[in-house]
Amino acid sequence: MEDRRNGHNAKEAAAKGIPVAAQGCGTAEPGPGAPERELRISPTAVRVACIVAVLITAVVAAASFVLSFASLADLAQRSGYPAELAKLWPVIVDLTIVLATVAVIVLGPAGVGSRAHRRYFWAVLAISAIISIGGNALHGYLPPDTALWPWLAACIAAVAPLSLLATVHGAATMLRISAFVSRRAPAADASVDTPTAEAPIAEAQDTPVRVGVLSPAPVRKQRRIPVLDLEEPVVEPPSDPIRAAAAPGPQADRRAGAAIDTVEPTTGPSAAAAAPEVSTGWMQVAASLVRDGATQKSVDQTAQVLELWDQKVPFTVIARQTELHHSTVRSIIEAARRLLDGAEGGARA
Repeated sequence: MEDRRNGHNAKEAAAKGIPVAAQGCGTAEPGPGAPERELRISPTAVRVACIVAVLITAVVAAASFVLSFASLADLAQRSGYPAELAKLWPVIVDLTIVLATVAVIVLGPAGVGSRAHRRYFWAVLAISAIISIGGNALHGYLPPDTALWPWLAACIAAVAPLSLLATVHGAATMLRISAFVSRRAPAADASVDTPTAEAPIAEAQDTPVRVGVLSPAPVRKQRRIPVLDLEEPVVEPPSDPIRAAAAPGPQADRRAGAAIDTVEPTTGPSAAAAAPEVSTGWMQVAASLVRDGATQKSVDQTAQVLELWDQKVPFTVIARQTELHHSTVRSIIEAARRLLDGAEGGARA
């Protein structure tokens, strides 16, 4: 009877379009026409939550600073500072924490080159936080109006000059990094691929044109714009002797009646990531970089990076194809640029 009743209920539910759980399962499968449930978050709710979080953080930071300021100022006064000067001690400790925190956040995405600077600011942040937290805890532990031990008073007195050294060195480091980033910004902008304007599409005519077959993942020796050019391209002579040796050979004739550059179709996942053919000039530049100690990578890897860079390939794509870190690719290219600039300056002299 129970099975018959369940079967009757299942038939009624199916007739009404209600999903019915399968036998032996505890969840019901959605019907063909049942809408899918999506979890959506309103952008307004996210903005309101961010505003509330910022306001709460500001209130907590202000209250914490006031309480910590009172505790550390009283502790400094007990160590022997006058009452009007003891209030400067918590300012020194808390502002050192703020400086180290900002530096750590700014230098986070700077790459491997700023790792030593980040370690320094992390150390300053950790020591300053320990002093602040330890001072507040010690103030609550000691009885009121109790003089401090001489060694503890000496440690409190040493905080001010040590903080001065740490903050001055940190400010000088940030200024040096800022100047380096400002000098490197134009070179980084020039190395990024900029989208070129597409050639206007001519109206369809009945003139027969020979075309090539393009593969989904062709292996090319150099990048070419897929536009039919009926005029002979003008090739500018390179000004640098090293770049002249590294420049590829003359392009095929593309005048009317000649076939457009064709590539052999390749298959397989390794076709897109195949290593480009490296010219002799870039091999010489790579050998010079390895010999001078500008990179620890092999000559072949360095030459592949330079060949892709000469083809205007973005840094991220070069790093993926050569299986190197993007900071390593950037350092190789910067070293090659310096070498080429020096060679060009020597040739002009």
